[in-house]
Amino acid sequence: MPLALTHGRTEATHTFVLRDHTSVLVDARVAPAADADRRAAGPLRDPLLLGVAGRDACEPFAAGSVGSVVEKGARSAAAAHPLPISRTCFACGVDNTLGLRARLTFDARAVGGAWAPRPSFRAADGRLSSAALTTLLDETAFWLGALATGEAGMTTELAVTLHGDAPAGGAVLVGGARAATRPRAGDARYWRRA
Repeated sequence: MPLALTHGRTEATHTFVLRDHTSVLVDARVAPAADADRRAAGPLRDPLLLGVAGRDACEPFAAGSVGSVVEKGARSAAAAHPLPISRTCFACGVDNTLGLRARLTFDARAVGGAWAPRPSFRAADGRLSSAALTTLLDETAFWLGALATGEAGMTTELAVTLHGDAPAGGAVLVGGARAATRPRAGDARYWRRA
């Protein structure tokens, strides 16, 4: 089914709306966090977003799960099991030429993995795309929820704060503790990774 992507841009913010013929599927806003020294947001310098041509502007975005990505560190390989992949998923799709092709694993304690950025996710100055980091966090959060509930679902809210440019020189490690995944208070259909 064809999907329509609408992109809007100001100097510091990108907005995206993805819809099918009847409804909005994704309504997102990407903006830099406030600079700790200036207390104001700086320009958005993401290598992928800077290459997107501007279209119509759209705005609302809801906050939710929180995660982290680090460039260095070690993850336990004890009893790690590979998570399923698909052909076309942007995060894990083996046939998606634009995607990350990430391979995550899980064990009794965590979900995570290492991802080596391809050139399309790097800027000439060595910065890594925030879209790639956000996608890795989303995929990790999805699997934390799926393993906790035993059911597939989808991310309904994702909030990520990047505290600076991420270097794209080495592998990116992403992970989340399974014990930190809890049902949302008041509605157990939704799970949170805090």
